[in-house]
Amino acid sequence: MRFIKRIAAVVVLTVGSLEAAEPVHIFPDLAQPALIQLGGGGNIGDPITPELILSFLQSIQPDFIFEETGIILPDPTPITTEFLSSGKIPHVDADDYLVIYYGNRDQFTGGADVLFFPSAVDGFVIPPTFNVPDDGTFDFEIAFLYDHTAAPDGGLTLGLLGIGVAGVMLARRSVSKSR
Repeated sequence: MRFIKRIAAVVVLTVGSLEAAEPVHIFPDLAQPALIQLGGGGNIGDPITPELILSFLQSIQPDFIFEETGIILPDPTPITTEFLSSGKIPHVDADDYLVIYYGNRDQFTGGADVLFFPSAVDGFVIPPTFNVPDDGTFDFEIAFLYDHTAAPDGGLTLGLLGIGVAGVMLARRSVSKSR
């Protein structure tokens, strides 16, 4: 019983000491439209779509390691949530990407603020404007939240479920024999 209490105390202390880290800006200013278009495998003048932004994120992902924090960017997935207005996002999971476009995508003005979240954040606020020194202030247009998690492997899930059921059956047998 003492062992279980010690484990519970360690879990409570560990969970209690975790702090939500600020999101990491991948670019110091806005990522320019041409950078997103070319990095995503498109051409200058292509519309900036969620698919193009995903390709862009996948192209920069292997090259970025944040030396001051040791963060290595995980692969983003096509699982996307679109936000059409600035304001509060109820929850962002750890290792998710948020790409906020400021300016006008059709006229290729402004650019994107590319954020990576090393830990989960509740109530993240999308700023209504973004100021770029020497370029001016741009208004929010749209934001895309890219999930980092891939679809679970069905075989692995089934295997783990089988192990869990077998464990419950073994525990039941040992309790039955002791009576």
